[in-house]
Amino acid sequence: MQITVLATGSCRDAHILALEGNYISRMITGWNINVREIRDNPNPDIEATHQLAAWQSLPTPKMLVVLDEKGQSFGSEKFAAQLQEFANRGLRSIAFLIGGADGVSERVKKEAGMVMSLSGLTLPHQLVRVFLAEQLYRAGTIMTNHPYHRV
Repeated sequence: MQITVLATGSCRDAHILALEGNYISRMITGWNINVREIRDNPNPDIEATHQLAAWQSLPTPKMLVVLDEKGQSFGSEKFAAQLQEFANRGLRSIAFLIGGADGVSERVKKEAGMVMSLSGLTLPHQLVRVFLAEQLYRAGTIMTNHPYHRV
């Protein structure tokens, strides 16, 4: 399964990129995980068009998951189960969309198969990249019974 993190805006912070890369490089599930930056735009309609174009370029069947603090909440085990369910449905690609400083437009949320929250807190969009990478790694360890995730 291909997992693509669609990150709106570029990240130039070496520390964030290093943490994100660390978790992605440690994956043990065989998922192909990549991060694609989408240029942010002060015009929300243009930004939405760029976000949707990036998602539409992915192989089908696919799922768009928009990250938003008002979305559906998951614990780590339930998140792992959700990823397994996506794989069981035969999805070839899953895209997790991280909005820019102004979040994600309603237009994009309507196209999503799921709107998900990593936290009820408002998080800086660049830190969301690290949180998501860690949770993807954690989900993989849960699915493979690796001891990283301890209850």
